[in-house]
Amino acid sequence: RTEPFDNDLTVNIRIGGSADLSSDVSVSGATIDLETREGTVIINTNSRSTLVVVNALLDTVLESRESVEIIILPSTASPETYRVISPSSASGFVLDVTPESAVVSRSI
Repeated sequence: RTEPFDNDLTVNIRIGGSADLSSDVSVSGATIDLETREGTVIINTNSRSTLVVVNALLDTVLESRESVEIIILPSTASPETYRVISPSSASGFVLDVTPESAVVSRSI
């Protein structure tokens, strides 16, 4: 985000990967449609950035490694309110150790 920061900026995102958004991970800091896996994040007035957090959820199903990717989508506003530059995504993995615990690793 570049100046001026005189209003909120709505940014379109998609949550990709194989992790289920209702049983494997939770997403905070964004509004996400669980069916389309698309949504928005708000960068507040006077802020350069915001935080989207993906947390692993504990369940009783032992699964293989699952991926999660947060992808910044192009602006759909007219005129365009932001442009996507590289890097435009962040990814990580949910690793089941036992049904009682999970470990999250990430790479950006």
